[in-house]
Amino acid sequence: MASFRFLDLPREIRDKIYGILLCTFPRPESVTHGTMLSKKDFSPSILRANKQIYAESYDAMIKGNRFLLVSSTGGLHFAYMLKANSVPTLAFDLDNGTKTKKKSGNKVIKPITQRFRGYAMHITIGNSNPRWRKELPPSELLEPCNVIMLFRDVELLCEAIKGGDDRLEDYKSLVTLNLELALVLKRPLY
Repeated sequence: MASFRFLDLPREIRDKIYGILLCTFPRPESVTHGTMLSKKDFSPSILRANKQIYAESYDAMIKGNRFLLVSSTGGLHFAYMLKANSVPTLAFDLDNGTKTKKKSGNKVIKPITQRFRGYAMHITIGNSNPRWRKELPPSELLEPCNVIMLFRDVELLCEAIKGGDDRLEDYKSLVTLNLELALVLKRPLY
């Protein structure tokens, strides 16, 4: 029996396969255990096959999706706001990308939200009161964090921000927002 060689398929067919594996994200049916999209709906393992497949599939994933990076600078119950409003996310790091995780040996691995650069927009949300750490009771939910989500869910994010943090008094007067387009969107391609 002859073996199947994926790279012998025409590029158009490989691109369709990449699209199915990396660009098809059904909305979660329920948000009972957090807001992460189900891993069964996303197949990133093809990115690890080899360098050529990585380059082709990463290109298809970035072109087929619009990703949004949302950073909370702290002082808001941001994870709670996302969960309470059923905002689906692809990745979530509570440490805001400032901490690193050590893998075996001396190799340092940064959180995925710090390594990924394929986002179309970066939204920063935070508490404008510089004394929030002294005035609010300590909670992991108040700490800075980063979230990667699909741009298609930006309306749900806006509803979560509009609804606010019901655990904070004067939320609407304390919240600050900053929107930044990714470099590729700032400059024309020509």
